[in-house]
Amino acid sequence: MKSSAVDKFISFWKDFDAVTGPYIHPLDRDSLLSVKNAKFVFDAPTTPPGWVDAVYEDNDAPVQLGLLPIPFVGDLRKADIFLCLLNPGLAPADFYAEERHPEYRDQLVKALRQDSYGGDEYPFWPLNPRFCWTGAATWWTGKLRRVIVAAAERWSCGYAEAAHRVSHRISVIELFPYHSRDFRLGKAIAKLASSPRGQGIHQRHGDRSNKDCDRHSTNERMGSGKRWKSASRL
Repeated sequence: MKSSAVDKFISFWKDFDAVTGPYIHPLDRDSLLSVKNAKFVFDAPTTPPGWVDAVYEDNDAPVQLGLLPIPFVGDLRKADIFLCLLNPGLAPADFYAEERHPEYRDQLVKALRQDSYGGDEYPFWPLNPRFCWTGAATWWTGKLRRVIVAAAERWSCGYAEAAHRVSHRISVIELFPYHSRDFRLGKAIAKLASSPRGQGIHQRHGDRSNKDCDRHSTNERMGSGKRWKSASRL
């Protein structure tokens, strides 16, 4: 990626207030909250029954603004393989992780700030064994396991070592950075100050056009072998 595009994207999120909720970028607030027929939840529940209710009780799948947004994962400055997704999902475990595990929350903030990563760290944190219990780790392991196994064979190393090395090579950009169980705000993406930056970076530097990204970036379609053609560069 060109450093100018990356720096602009990182700068947009670097000063985001990750301490006081609801967690919505100030330049997104007016556009997002004005979307017709959209539902939002501004506070995260703090009890296990509340976590479950927040995900499954409302069929309208509101956008959850009580959790930290995830506009990207991985080291945007150094990664050379980029994937484009629609938005972070939502599961009861997400509330549990942020509420009860400060180390996990600190990792989310570090990723949001794009602080520098040491050689022993995992920029693509879902591959970090310390967070193997999280929903993100389970989801991404399912998507990347075959890629990591192939990389381990190519590099003549174990799976854990290959996962660590892959975590330095891969980054993900979310077109809509806020959590929801299902995504029903497709028209909102173009209105947000945050999303055009993600789309613009992908349009310049990704393997596919922006239109193709929108068509294929839903979670359900990431199982296809064609999705991982970039892995040949590992």
